[in-house]
Amino acid sequence: MPPLGTRASGTLGASLAGGLRPLLDDLVLASRALADHLTGPLSDAIKAAAEEQKRQDDELKQRFGWWT
Repeated sequence: MPPLGTRASGTLGASLAGGLRPLLDDLVLASRALADHLTGPLSDAIKAAAEEQKRQDDELKQRFGWWT
C-alpha cells in the first residue's frame, strides 16, 4: 500500500491527504523527539538518581553497619 497522501482520488481524497500530511509529519517529529528524550536526558537522570541512592545506601551501611 502506498504511503498516505500518494493515492488520493477525487477532490475529497486530495483535500484529506493534503491536510493530513503536515499533521503526520509533525507526529513523526514529536515521536522522534520523545524517543531522543527517553534515551538521552531522562535515561541519564534515572542513572544519576540510582547512583546517588546507591551512594547513600553505602554510606548508611558503613555508618550503622546495616545490611552486613
